[in-house]
Amino acid sequence: MEMHEIKEKVSDYCSKDTWKARFPISIWLPTYKIGYAINDFVAGITVALTVLPQGLAYASIAKLPAQYGLYSSFMGCFVYFFLGMSKDITVGPTAIMSLLVSSYGTSNSTDDTLNDPAYAITLACICGLIQIVIGVLHLGALTSFISATVISGFTTASALTIGAGQIKNLFGISYEGDAFYEDIIGVISNITDTNVWDLLLGSVSLIILFLLKVLKDASTKWEERDRDAPTSYIVLYKSLWLLGTARNAVVVIASALVAVILESTGHEDALTLTGEVPAGLPSPSPPDFSLPGLMDILGVGIAIVPLIGFLEAIAIGKGFGRQNGYKVEPNQELIALGSCNVLGSFFSSYPVTGSFSRTSINNQSGVKTQAGNLVTGTLVIMSLLFITPAFQYIPKAALAAVIISAVFNMMNFRIFLQLWKLNKLDLLPLSATFISSLFLGVAYGTLIGIGIDLLILLYPSARPQIKVEFLGNSFTRGQHRGYGTVVPVGGESVPDDGLLFGNRKVWF
Repeated sequence: MEMHEIKEKVSDYCSKDTWKARFPISIWLPTYKIGYAINDFVAGITVALTVLPQGLAYASIAKLPAQYGLYSSFMGCFVYFFLGMSKDITVGPTAIMSLLVSSYGTSNSTDDTLNDPAYAITLACICGLIQIVIGVLHLGALTSFISATVISGFTTASALTIGAGQIKNLFGISYEGDAFYEDIIGVISNITDTNVWDLLLGSVSLIILFLLKVLKDASTKWEERDRDAPTSYIVLYKSLWLLGTARNAVVVIASALVAVILESTGHEDALTLTGEVPAGLPSPSPPDFSLPGLMDILGVGIAIVPLIGFLEAIAIGKGFGRQNGYKVEPNQELIALGSCNVLGSFFSSYPVTGSFSRTSINNQSGVKTQAGNLVTGTLVIMSLLFITPAFQYIPKAALAAVIISAVFNMMNFRIFLQLWKLNKLDLLPLSATFISSLFLGVAYGTLIGIGIDLLILLYPSARPQIKVEFLGNSFTRGQHRGYGTVVPVGGESVPDDGLLFGNRKVWF
């Protein structure tokens, strides 16, 4: 590269426009309108009503005390407000990230069923630093080599693993098990120890969650159908939509009231409760990189967790960007997401990413800008400061119902049939990722799927088709690839897919 080209690139990188793009708030805030405030405020409150019960629930998936789900729910909102490009994305704990975090930790000294939060917090900082470096070096495009089949495979396997892991809380039983098959065996072996109260409350919670989701979808259709209806009807439809959207909070609050009533009537042991949640905000402190066996315990999680986190966020950002007419730049999203994780780790957050369910709620609530994140983050902080004593009455069965309801929509089995009809070769990485994720864990299953995907991608280059040309006519040899060189009489053989070091023996 010539010196003038280097100077040109450096000048471009240091330009005002480039640095404005690094801080998207400098682009959208000057054009902010007062009318946007009400939309952002309503959207922020609506998302907060979802993230509070989800945060408590997802902490159990991550094998961390309940408060760490809330600690992970506010800093990402504030950081994304400044650095994020999507008006719709809300950053915080998700089911898949929580599942990954649970795989990289060591038992808590005070409770064998939970992991030491210090490792999850340090993992968040390391993941954030990796994401920032990848974004600064403009390597975000490399993730495009991970196909949708691999992503679908690990997402469906993760949903099944998470759902199976919550059955024990739904039934009020306990056993040790991490993998999908261990949970199934554990449930069958301990089914006779079922707590009837937990099972009844959990089942009713699942039914109510399903009915409220149906109500939300129906109210949206009614409002679209009756655009010219009287104001009273529109208010009714909006109220039903809000009730359905806040269904997680409704179920959690109602189940907590049931627990209080049971306790007041002398049945304090009827339900398995969350237990005491410490009040207040976590004290700001840097992650501890001197933890014993840190690198051995985190292992491949240092690579897998930031990768999966980015894939989740960029898929959501691009999807809603296409829907709402704006673009999301992958490298900037990496920097934003990495900053959320690094700064969040100073406030006891475990790794976070964009949440599809909460982003969808944010979009449907009519959010106009990233300012909705400020409202959500502020409400989470207020909850930690003022209402955490009430969280101890939340039944674990209700939180299990919230999780199972959330991950149900993540499962996509239709893709197996679709690929069977369209492209059977893509079934190989999909099936390999799905099966290995169930039995070996999501991290290793994803690596196996990516490896198979790369082999399928590279094989045509290693064994190219041979194109033989005769007097202006051409044809491609057979249905197989590269078994030697063809040298026609009066013509020439050329590689149809490119000449590379890996396929040199085909030609020489």
